[in-house]
Amino acid sequence: MKNKIFVLTNVFIFSFLVLSCDINLGRFFFRDPTPNDRVGSLEDFGKQEVSDSIIRFLVITDLHFGSDKKRAESELFESVSKLQYQQDFIFLLGDLVEVGDKKYYKQCEAFVAKLSKSFSNAGFSVPKIFSLIGNHDLYQKGFENWESLNFNQSKGKTFYKFHTNIYSSGKTFTRSWYFLDTASGTLGKDQLDQLQTNLTHDKNPKIVFSHYPMNTEDTSSFMIFKLSDSREVSILIDLFDKTNVDAMISGHYHYGGGYEYGSFVELCLPSFIQNGDDKSSWCYFELDELNGKMKVEQHIILGSKHTVQKRQFSFE
Repeated sequence: MKNKIFVLTNVFIFSFLVLSCDINLGRFFFRDPTPNDRVGSLEDFGKQEVSDSIIRFLVITDLHFGSDKKRAESELFESVSKLQYQQDFIFLLGDLVEVGDKKYYKQCEAFVAKLSKSFSNAGFSVPKIFSLIGNHDLYQKGFENWESLNFNQSKGKTFYKFHTNIYSSGKTFTRSWYFLDTASGTLGKDQLDQLQTNLTHDKNPKIVFSHYPMNTEDTSSFMIFKLSDSREVSILIDLFDKTNVDAMISGHYHYGGGYEYGSFVELCLPSFIQNGDDKSSWCYFELDELNGKMKVEQHIILGSKHTVQKRQFSFE
């Protein structure tokens, strides 16, 4: 009897995950065996210019073009029109499409063109756009289509970094920004080795971006919603703790979440496509290097209701 209850319980959980994530069985079990062939060597895009002593950026994750679910596009464009300051970057954290068909990537490019125009219409320069690759972007051999995106400043690279310099009060504040390829649910040995070497030798404070989260309080029970190799996650947590990482920003889990490790924080951002609660979200960030603070402004659209949640983090 106990075995029967156990089996029925797991069947229920499995069915819930498949239905709630709007994926079929093939996609549910899809993971590339290794990202090594895709990653290559860490690409360094050097210094990226910023417009102010406070670095501002927009983060959008899990857009899933090709899905029938809605995205709050008009509300996002309206929020841009109300911004008071220039944004330096737009970061797209993967799962741009539902499957890797070229026509869905074209839909994503059309959306980015409208987003760019909304910045121009508001009197701003169009921010530089950097994208990560997500697991859905790989479905149906979609990697080549992701590589050829016309807006991506990473030029088809999936594992890269750059740095920014802020000059204030006679001091220079340099920060490194790292972008990981976790589309296979793992970094793989080659990428992990390179990351360890680079973070160890890089003495700057850092922010790390990933499609998959390492962990969140909400998703600890379900491996498909976070990096799959617990040993790899343990290495990353220890590495980030010792190498001056201030934050890891991720997506993939459409409801979002967060986890504070003590020396750094992980922010798993909710999806732009409507999640199971019918919410569509995006986030504006302000990074004040002089005062060691990061502000996060999360916009949430539920029906006709637009709410904003604000959080602040301090860095030593």
